[in-house]
Amino acid sequence: MLDQKRWVGYAGTMLERPVLKARLTDPCPCGSGRKYKRCCWATSKREFAVALAEIHKAPADLAEFVFTRFPGLAEEVLGDFLTMAAEQLGVQTIEDVVEELGETLKSYVFEASLLDVPVEDGRTGLQLYLSDPASAGLRSTTREYLEALSHSAYSVYEVEDLQEKELIFVKDLLRRRKLTVLDRSSSDALSRYQIYFARVVEMESLCLFSNILLPIPRRHLENILEMLRDFKVLMRAKSLGWIRFLSREWELPLMLWLWMLARAATPAVLTNTDGDPLFEIDLAFEIGTGKGPELRRRFDDSPEMERDGESEWLILGPGEGMYENGVLRARFEIDGDKLRVRVNSEKREAEARRLLNRLASDCLGELSRKAVEIDPEYLREREAEAPEIRGGESQIPPDIEEQILGDALERHYRAWVDHALPILDGLTPREAAAQPRMRSRIVSVLKDVELHHARAQDAMGAYDPSWLWAELGLPRP
Repeated sequence: MLDQKRWVGYAGTMLERPVLKARLTDPCPCGSGRKYKRCCWATSKREFAVALAEIHKAPADLAEFVFTRFPGLAEEVLGDFLTMAAEQLGVQTIEDVVEELGETLKSYVFEASLLDVPVEDGRTGLQLYLSDPASAGLRSTTREYLEALSHSAYSVYEVEDLQEKELIFVKDLLRRRKLTVLDRSSSDALSRYQIYFARVVEMESLCLFSNILLPIPRRHLENILEMLRDFKVLMRAKSLGWIRFLSREWELPLMLWLWMLARAATPAVLTNTDGDPLFEIDLAFEIGTGKGPELRRRFDDSPEMERDGESEWLILGPGEGMYENGVLRARFEIDGDKLRVRVNSEKREAEARRLLNRLASDCLGELSRKAVEIDPEYLREREAEAPEIRGGESQIPPDIEEQILGDALERHYRAWVDHALPILDGLTPREAAAQPRMRSRIVSVLKDVELHHARAQDAMGAYDPSWLWAELGLPRP
């Protein structure tokens, strides 16, 4: 059973104090000649308190109006959604998700029952309420708020900046619009570059979040945006604006969010651009005495290899789209008396070995090999390790620990910018930043780095990696 009192006012903790019509020491706008604080300020505070109390109460009045006329509506809508979700995601998955996130899911559906679901003559419960005598006595500010709410829908927002713990600058990634949201209740929990499914209520003088924010991991962002665009085409709604479309198809954001959770709960197989399981493979060959110059000459003469710096060569395969300049298949480096070969799959390792057997078998000796499969569990372990950065219960004073950690992170990122990364197709961040086709990829990686530190609860959160943008010659968004 859904609790009708759960859905309390969106504006509740967002409007904690009245907006000043003038500075307190300025002449009062009413023209009395007295200072504002000695004249109309007290009246403004009383009026604001009354308006705020009504805005707090309005959603409960709306819920009572709708569910009195349509008893059982929210339960029916929730049941229909869960049936559809079970068909799309699997019965067991949706049962697990409901058990873990039941309150969030129910609140979302409860809200949609009032704001998005047509209940009579194609109108929603909120639209019926605004046209009914029951709402005739609403103050103008409350009516403005509810009307803005009736024209709202969920979209995909990225937090671009925060100011004074109440102003949140966001970008609607579907409509490509920037908005400033006033929200004193959740701004402390937000960080720059976070992404959410959210409903923004756009009033004339300010914007407010609804009371539900569904976080989107950055690794899923492109998939989410692409699926939303595909759904718009499949549903023959290309001519509709995003807000109108997502209001009509209110289930989509919640369904895609649950899809992300289901994927996170299922072990994934990470692959490269060939679709092969992803590995970190590092081969090290002994170079025969005096064979180094000959090996360099053969690499330079090979049509399959491309020199990349003083002692490195690449094999690039054909690519398309964002890989139109070629896909990195193998990297070779002559390091003193060793030849190191790095690839990201066993298939590409076999290709590299065949090439070396043909080009330089007489120049190379003993081989050592390190190979690790890159799967979600491995990535989590890597994240949890970082022994030079993290540790257990620390006995070091916080200020000293922060300094030590900052120095370690500084060394880490100074090396990181020139370290090949699988997520960048084997390019280093510096190389990726220099290639237009990789620009969006490296920007996303840098946002992830900043967000990781901003969200850290320990001394990691004190480190500011924003210098990486300038280091790589990229403007910071």
